[in-house]
Amino acid sequence: MSRAVGFNRPQPTWINLKCTGNEWSDADCFLTWLRHFATLAKPTQEEKHIIILDGHHSHKTLAAVDFVRENGIILITLPPHCTHKLQPLDVAYFKSLKASYNRAVDNWMLVNAGKRVTQYNVAELCATAFTKTATIDKAINGFRATGIWPFNDDIFTDEDFIAAQLTEEESVNATSPTMNPQACPASTGKSDNPNESQESDADTNTSGPSVQDPTVLQSEDPQPGTSTGVQAKSVLTNLCSPPKTAGKRARKRKAQKSEVITSSPYKKQLLEKNKSTSVSRKKKVSKKGKKIPSPLSSDDEEWPCLVCGSSFASSRPSEKWVQCTPCKKWSHEECTPGFDWYICHNCDSDED
Repeated sequence: MSRAVGFNRPQPTWINLKCTGNEWSDADCFLTWLRHFATLAKPTQEEKHIIILDGHHSHKTLAAVDFVRENGIILITLPPHCTHKLQPLDVAYFKSLKASYNRAVDNWMLVNAGKRVTQYNVAELCATAFTKTATIDKAINGFRATGIWPFNDDIFTDEDFIAAQLTEEESVNATSPTMNPQACPASTGKSDNPNESQESDADTNTSGPSVQDPTVLQSEDPQPGTSTGVQAKSVLTNLCSPPKTAGKRARKRKAQKSEVITSSPYKKQLLEKNKSTSVSRKKKVSKKGKKIPSPLSSDDEEWPCLVCGSSFASSRPSEKWVQCTPCKKWSHEECTPGFDWYICHNCDSDED
C-alpha cells in the first residue's frame, strides 16, 4: 500500500496511520494498533479494558496475547460469521461512515470541478467523514443493538437463524422437534399391570385414529404457543425443500468459536501451535508436482488466503497453496475450484 494515503492526514496525536506490504492487515499492524490503544486508554491490571473483535488470524498471535496480558487488556473474539449481527461497528457505525465519506467525496468534486479523487485525498476525506460520524450515541446504540450492553440474550429471534438452514443436513447440536415419549411417562395413562395396559391400548385403537397418524398431524392448526421461527421454516420447507446432501461432510478445518484469547489455556494452545509450525515451515508445498518454495520472511508467513483469510503460518504441514496467475497472490487449494489454473475472485471481477 502506498504511503501516499497519509498525505493531508489529520494531525491529532490520537490518529495513527500504518501501511502493510501486501495491502492486508497483519499481526504487526494489529500489534501497533494495540500499543496505540494502550497509550490512549491507559488500561491497568487494576482497571482492565475489554476489546471485542472478530476472529481474524492477525488478532490471535502470541505477541498480541503477551502484550495485552501485560497491559491489562482482555481480548474477546466473536463467533464466526456473526459480525453482521454482533459487532457494534457493523451494526451501527460503518453504514453511516460510508454515507458520510460519499458525501465528502461529492462535495470535494463540486469544489474541485474537473478533478478526480486520488489516493492523496483519501485521508483528508476520511477524516471529514469520521468527525461527523463518530459520536457517543452511535457507540451506545451499537452495543445496545447487538445485546452486548446492556446484556440481552433475547435480542435475536428464531427468524435470524433461518438462513443457516441451507440443506437438509442437521446441525450436530440440533434437537428433534418431536417429543420424547420417555421424557413424560405420566402422560401415557398406563398402569403398572400388563393386562390393564393391553386393555387400555385396545380401547385406544378402537376409539379413533392414532395420535401418530400423519393425517391427524397435518390437519391440526398451529397452536398459539408455536414459535414463529418454526412456522416460517415449515412454510419454506413446503415451498422449496432443502437440497439433498451426498453425505455428512467432514470438516477439514478446526471450527472457530467465541473465546477469551487472553486466557491461559488459549496462550498454551498458541505456544504449542507455534512450536509445531516452526517445524512445518521447513517443508515445501507442492501443486501438480511442482515445488513451491515456502515463504521465508515474517511478512510472507502472515500472508492470508485470498478466500478464507487464514495465514500461511497456520497451515497444516501437508496443506497445498495455489497462486493466482494475474496478481501472484495465494490461496488454499481447498478454497479454490480445483482447476489447473487459478484466477482469484478479485482478478476475475476486474476482468469482467
